Amino acid sequence: MKSISAISRRFCVPERDGGVVHMIGDIIAPYIHCVGDTETEIERTDEREFCVIPRTLLEKFNEAEEVPIPTEELGLFLKFQNDIGTILYFNIEVLKDKIVLVPQWMIDALKSLITAKKFVLKKALAVADKWDMFNKSGTLSLELIDAIWTKENYPDLHDNKEHILLLMEHLNIIARPRCFSEDGSEIK
Repeated sequence: MKSISAISRRFCVPERDGGVVHMIGDIIAPYIHCVGDTETEIERTDEREFCVIPRTLLEKFNEAEEVPIPTEELGLFLKFQNDIGTILYFNIEVLKDKIVLVPQWMIDALKSLITAKKFVLKKALAVADKWDMFNKSGTLSLELIDAIWTKENYPDLHDNKEHILLLMEHLNIIARPRCFSEDGSEIK
């Protein structure tokens, strides 16, 4: 077994008291920088294009490490990072393929929905009735989401819309509407 000091710096991040934990990665830290054997280079950027990455990209970075986290332990690593608030990751079928590297990004996504009338919807009169429904009953429609998270205004949210909605559902922020067939049985 490798000593803690032999673990690559890429998997280190400062503790709140200034110490270092030698198992948390710069990969998982708020921004990524990786150059080397991997074909992808991700750099710190003011644009928020790398707030969500596919798990396969993390696995590729991990494989390029001098001392990679064993594949069977990578899930535990991600769960730990989620539990301490460094990332958002849930190992359930519909969410396990993506990692939110910047939890603040998810908060910003929610904020963009709540404050949409003030900033975005003034231009989108076509969905004014959808906004009224959301404002009065809490019913969030896909038409309203599409009007708010446009490619021009929020490209990162637009591109990850499905994942955000699944995260919101998993965190019980939203609930999927119940649908019933003509015979009265619930459709799942």
